[in-house]
Amino acid sequence: MTGHTAPPKAQLAFRIGVVGHRPNRLPKDPVRLGLLRTTLKQILDHAKGAVASTADMAESALYSSLPIILRAVSPLAEGSDRIFAEEALALGFNLCSPLPFPQREFEKDFMPPAALEPDSLSHFRALVAQARESGRLTLFELDGSREHPADSYAAAGRVVLNQSDLLVTVWDGGAPAGAGGTVHTLYEALRYHVPVIWIDALEPQNWQMVSAPAEITKGEDGRFRPVPHQKSLKEVVTNIVQAELRLPAEEKSAPLDYFTRHKPPVNLAFAWRLFRDLVGAGKLSRPALLVVDFENRDDDSWSGAGPSQASSVSKWVHDNLWPHYAWADGLADLYADANRSSFLLSYLLSAAAVFVALLSTAMNRADLETACALLELAILIGILALLRLARQLRWHERWMECRLLAELIRQLRILIPLGGARPLPRMPAHLAVYGDPTQTWMYWHLRAVARACGIPSAEIMPDYVRDYLNFLARIVGDPTIGQWGFHVQSAHRAQLIFSRLRAMTVWLFSLTVLCVGVRFLRHVIPGGADLIPSIWDRWLLFASAALPALGAALEGINNQGEFTRTAHRSRAMAGAFEAYAAQTKCLRESQEAGLASATALSSKIAQTMVDEVTDWRAVFSDRAQ
Repeated sequence: MTGHTAPPKAQLAFRIGVVGHRPNRLPKDPVRLGLLRTTLKQILDHAKGAVASTADMAESALYSSLPIILRAVSPLAEGSDRIFAEEALALGFNLCSPLPFPQREFEKDFMPPAALEPDSLSHFRALVAQARESGRLTLFELDGSREHPADSYAAAGRVVLNQSDLLVTVWDGGAPAGAGGTVHTLYEALRYHVPVIWIDALEPQNWQMVSAPAEITKGEDGRFRPVPHQKSLKEVVTNIVQAELRLPAEEKSAPLDYFTRHKPPVNLAFAWRLFRDLVGAGKLSRPALLVVDFENRDDDSWSGAGPSQASSVSKWVHDNLWPHYAWADGLADLYADANRSSFLLSYLLSAAAVFVALLSTAMNRADLETACALLELAILIGILALLRLARQLRWHERWMECRLLAELIRQLRILIPLGGARPLPRMPAHLAVYGDPTQTWMYWHLRAVARACGIPSAEIMPDYVRDYLNFLARIVGDPTIGQWGFHVQSAHRAQLIFSRLRAMTVWLFSLTVLCVGVRFLRHVIPGGADLIPSIWDRWLLFASAALPALGAALEGINNQGEFTRTAHRSRAMAGAFEAYAAQTKCLRESQEAGLASATALSSKIAQTMVDEVTDWRAVFSDRAQ
């Protein structure tokens, strides 16, 4: 596998989805039906022009040089869906079609007596064939049931919503048809803050951009009607496209720094790993100085499978997401090592400075005073240089950024194979001071990756669901591997480091008390000077200063490393993944497991992971040096 020489950029992509009425709730006269077609075409054409114009935006350098991806998301039902798909294909869009049922079953909707337009089945097949022959088709066939049609159509609507950066809704303003219909999906889009352009199905020249339910109002006749917009359709569509593709205002230069990073040949910041292994595992391991190529390293925990366990799901995830994750994760580890090694050395060198300052006095060697003073000065200059280097090279900030990006991509791999979802980072009120993760360049890049990847062409039959659940089970893992194993190990190691550092600190201060007590007795009891020679007095003085300095350094490391909080959080996460492992096992063994149950479980897992990394980011943001 040929790796990248810098973090890979996402291919520039934009997705427009449609939900709308079938022919029975669309205009019957050709003029108004033509207006509907024209309005849909204008939206697609304006979006295409707006995406192309990003070449003039500063953000254009943050996307790959590969061709732009324009994707129309339509279930290809009769009426609005097909008009939209026809115009999209004519404009060069790719077609992504989430079908509520397997294609053979869905086609029954287009046969008499269910069909609402002539030659409906031929029309459907022609659209599929046109997109497939041009290599522009993604067919995502859901496992809907005719016994629960509303749920089946709702599931397809959710996939449309998940895969849309702009949702076009063709609604006549009348009563909703129920769950899974046009109005249901419209309100779901508003709940997830997806931009919506609502076209009046009966008067298609009228449209409205909707961003909140309160903006949908009734006319005097009791029918919901779009409110005329002050801006042109082109301006509205262009603003929506640019808002999706552009960086948050305060993040303009940050990703340029990320995309110009390169893998260093060696990692000299190995002090942290040596210390962690020595204190947390009781072993002194040989430092790995050479940095392995990020994309070629082994990481079975990522795809949930080794080579012998590769499946269609894990292979698709690996091919589409691994390079993005591998670079973010690899750089995060390097920056973490540098940041943690710098604060570790700063604390230990501070204690060493006290040791060196008193050494010549303890040894009663006046001839060493100059050398010790120079050595102490060098240590202090080294500490200041290390702190300045950490700030200049932004090790802490880069660690935070790369780790958040890696963890966001990590949860994306769970959601995309099932049609995607929108587990947004949630920032509790008491953590709002740390900023909204959705307004960072990391979330912007995640969205770019998700847009470019889309979803796989798949038929969601029992074999696919079983394959996915096996993939999910390996990711969740057990007490030794996967996310569960990671958090078990993390909790155990963090607790050991905390306990051992705290014990060493207590012992060092206890020894200090002993040394101070002995010196005190030497000076206050009769004959104390004869019992305790002066040479011991000097070394007791040395220990009385050096031991608490080392104890304070260890306690500082303990506090800076947040080991006890990490242990508590990882223990809670291990418990959550233990429960998820049991739920995944039940689904794998169930004969009834389908897309709905797998999606519900995977969404909970992904949201848990996103919430955990949001909390982690807030905690460690305070640990900048």
